[in-house]
Amino acid sequence: MKILELRLRNLNSLYGDWHIDFSHSEFTTNGIFALTGPTGAGKSTILDAICLALYGATPRLGRITKSGNDIMSRNSGDCMAEVVFQSQAGRFRCKWEHRRARKKADGKLQDQEHEISEADSGKPIETARSKTLAVVIEKTGMDFDRFTRSILLAQGGFDTFLKAGIEEKSKILEQITGTEIYTDISLLVHKRNSEEAKQLELLRAQISEKAMLSAEQEAELRNTLAASQTQEATLTKQLETTALSQAWLSGIEQLQAEIHQIDEAVKANQLALVAFQTSRETLQRAQQAATLDGPYATLKATRLQQERDAAALLQNQNKLTQLADELEPLSAAWQRSQGETQQTKEILKSQEPLWQKVRLLDQAISDLNHALGEQSEAQSELGGRIQTNKDAIHSLQTKRKAASGSLNETQAYINSHQQDEWLVANLAGLESQFAQLQQLKTQQAQKQNQIQSAKAALKAAQDAFTKAEQETEIKQKAIDECLAAVADTQQQLDDLLAGSLLREYRTQRDNLIEKKSFLDRIASLEQHRAQLQDGQECPLCGATEHPFAHGNMPAANDIDQQIGQVSQIIGKAEALQEQIAGQQAQLQSAQSAHAESTAKVAVADSQKAVSANQFDQYQQDAHELASSINSQTESLLAAIKPLGIDDLVQPEQLLIELRQRLEQWQAALNKQSDLDKKIAGLDSDIKSLEATAQSLTAQVVSVKNKADHISQRLGEQQHDRTELFGEKQPDQEQQQLQTQLQYCETTEQAAQLAHHNHQQVVARTQSLVESLGESIEQRTATLSELTTAFERQLQAQGFVDETTLLAAILSAEQRQALSQKAAELDTAKTQHQTTLKDRQGRLVEETAKELTDKTAEQLQIEAAEFSERLKEIQQIINTCQYDLKKDAEVKASNQQKQLAIQAQANECHRWQQLHDLIGSSDGKKYRNFAQGLTFEIMVAHANRQLEKMTDRYLLIRDEQEPLVLNVVDNYQAGEIRSTKNLSGGESFIVSLTLALGLSSMASQKVRVDSLFLDEGFGTLDEDTLETALDALASLHQEGKLIGVISHIEALKNRIACQIEVKPRHGGQSEISGPGCQKVV
Repeated sequence: MKILELRLRNLNSLYGDWHIDFSHSEFTTNGIFALTGPTGAGKSTILDAICLALYGATPRLGRITKSGNDIMSRNSGDCMAEVVFQSQAGRFRCKWEHRRARKKADGKLQDQEHEISEADSGKPIETARSKTLAVVIEKTGMDFDRFTRSILLAQGGFDTFLKAGIEEKSKILEQITGTEIYTDISLLVHKRNSEEAKQLELLRAQISEKAMLSAEQEAELRNTLAASQTQEATLTKQLETTALSQAWLSGIEQLQAEIHQIDEAVKANQLALVAFQTSRETLQRAQQAATLDGPYATLKATRLQQERDAAALLQNQNKLTQLADELEPLSAAWQRSQGETQQTKEILKSQEPLWQKVRLLDQAISDLNHALGEQSEAQSELGGRIQTNKDAIHSLQTKRKAASGSLNETQAYINSHQQDEWLVANLAGLESQFAQLQQLKTQQAQKQNQIQSAKAALKAAQDAFTKAEQETEIKQKAIDECLAAVADTQQQLDDLLAGSLLREYRTQRDNLIEKKSFLDRIASLEQHRAQLQDGQECPLCGATEHPFAHGNMPAANDIDQQIGQVSQIIGKAEALQEQIAGQQAQLQSAQSAHAESTAKVAVADSQKAVSANQFDQYQQDAHELASSINSQTESLLAAIKPLGIDDLVQPEQLLIELRQRLEQWQAALNKQSDLDKKIAGLDSDIKSLEATAQSLTAQVVSVKNKADHISQRLGEQQHDRTELFGEKQPDQEQQQLQTQLQYCETTEQAAQLAHHNHQQVVARTQSLVESLGESIEQRTATLSELTTAFERQLQAQGFVDETTLLAAILSAEQRQALSQKAAELDTAKTQHQTTLKDRQGRLVEETAKELTDKTAEQLQIEAAEFSERLKEIQQIINTCQYDLKKDAEVKASNQQKQLAIQAQANECHRWQQLHDLIGSSDGKKYRNFAQGLTFEIMVAHANRQLEKMTDRYLLIRDEQEPLVLNVVDNYQAGEIRSTKNLSGGESFIVSLTLALGLSSMASQKVRVDSLFLDEGFGTLDEDTLETALDALASLHQEGKLIGVISHIEALKNRIACQIEVKPRHGGQSEISGPGCQKVV
């Protein structure tokens, strides 16, 4: 990843818009540059801007939120950071912006905006603030923590890894190198090993202990099944035959019922036909009359038209006489209006010259009045301007006096507070130190909370371990009780069955039931049995010996008693088997609970050890934090001593007071400058106003002379106009005559139009009278012919006259209704006859079949007997099939489970071997091994950088603690020292090499082409500084751009390419250097 451009606006002391182009030739040529400037000028703000643009957070302030923004410049309404970067995924532009409401300095903070787009095309990739961070991490290949440890090493963060504890080092290595997967693998292996072991125990517990049938028992069961299935087929066929006979009888009854219903319908139809006969005759007369609809309609239409024309002829003859009388007055009115129009035109023409002369005089008078008004307005305006000028001079003189007094007070404040000038360059550094002190105190409080939590967790872990052990003992007792219960119930079952199987008792019961049925059948043949004689064949079975012919019948009561005894044994055995199954389920549940309890003991024991180690580590961390707080407090007191402050009882209040003192000092300087400028401006304005007053007085005299001359000419013109036309207005006089002329012309045109229109009406009326007379004469002959022809048609259809025709006429709807009714009655008659014939034929056919001579009641009894016997046989079949199926399932299940147990045992062995190597309940086993290797690789990278700086030191891993770092001092005969004993300069060198090593580790997944180092070089001597800079400059050969931030002079002199941040008045700073510019 490489940073190409940076844009920022209103961040801390960097007011306005700034642009830095890191692709400038100066940077690419040198490969290393220094970011210089005094403390608090805003150097670190540039790095903050890079972090803001990418992640919306800074190393010093963390994430910027809507509730607080301490990086926005004071008295600003918004701030912004934008960066263009290049990674293996391409070139991208990432922008972060935060505004106040209406961009006012006192406005409420709004939601931030964060977006990323393609740098070259400008195409947006993501504009939603909540989703942009994930896209940035994807495109850069690193999150905020990884970025600040591999690309941007922030102020005070060099020794983060060096001073970190083992757990924190582990987390940092996971973040930088992505080795967190080894923890997950170790946990998953431990979990999978436990699951596989539980699965093996479950399979072993599922082996069935049910007895299986012997070969003889299975063969006997199958023979019984075959015989029963044969009986089932015979009974099924008999039942189907009976059902067919029942259906035949039911069909005959249905046909007889239908024939009776049809007979009733035929009788009803005949009555309806008789009742409809009168309506049928009316329909016939209406249909005959309907044939004359056309001729009769023509005759009526011709009669009606003749009557209408006769009435219209009489009306128009009367109208024609009236129109002739009205024409003469219209002619006289037209001639009179022509004379009035001509007279008005002659008067208008004679007055035109006089009106034109008067208009010229009126225009001259108007112009002179306007000129006189302008001169009067000019006199008033000049008077007002003279008074305004006097007021302005007096006001400016008052303001100058007040400004002079304020300037004296401001100069007195500056002289008495010279020590506050020190805050201009150093307050930002103090704020950083105060923030670090506050952060340390916050960490101390958090650490105390962690100590209390760890102490409580340790006690909880100990209690959990004790409780888990007690629960394990209880679960073991439950298992023993379940085993004893199963053994006792099994013994009861064995005693009950007396060495036989439950299947044998069920077979014995079935045989006894079959024997009883046989004896019942024998008893039912008593009459036939009495007629049998020894030596003669039995007509039923063919036997020649008849043991029961004369008595000696087996007792049915003995068999019933045997069946009852066997059924009682079977019922008790089945109940005991169900009891054993329930006890085995309880045993399995108890074994599972015991396994879980045993696992809880192991987990609780592990958690107890973890809690104890964590409690010791937190106590050690708290001691280190207390030491750091004391050191930081002493450093701050030394820094603020020049300000007259010698305690830090309330550091937050003190920092607020220092900020207020700086603001007051800067405000005083700004006010002094503003007042100097204001007084000079007031003096210039007063002098200008005095010159303006003299000019205005001269203008007043000139305007008065012009007004007197114009007034004299105006009087002469007004006298001439009065003599010529008085007070009358020529335009009004002309308008009156023109209006009169317009009225005369309109009256003339209306009279002419009325005369012309009346003549046209007379002509049209005369033409209509003539046309109507001709039509009436011609239609009279036609009407006579139509009447004669219609009378002949009436007689042809059987009508005497037009009156009888009108009596027979029905509407089309009435004729349609009667026709439909007649058709329905006729159709019903035909349908009934057809249906009756069909049902009578089918009854003859069905009766001839003679499927049975039994009654329906006899067939019903027979079907019930067959169904009952079929149900008994099917029950025997179902019992046999169920027993055979269950026996097959038991045999197959036991065989499959043995194979499954062997396969699961092999799988358990594989996972147990893997668990012995890398598995653990907390994931540490494999993680520590993998991170030990990762740590060794990182140390190797760091040693390569350290070798470039000095040959004295070599970094090695501690033999006892794989993630603890030691230093080999080659100048002290290879003595191994702890990194905690290093001096400030030595710690910086080691921390720098570790940071470069971490950067190299990160670059195995993400290419790092930009590296920014913030402060820390002040602890180095001149030779070590030179060596460190040479090592950093050598990274240019790898295509990297190194930025070093510092305020020390030696570093400025050593690095040629520099970006300088210069403080200006009012707490503002500006940036200068290659590729840097302020955007206006």
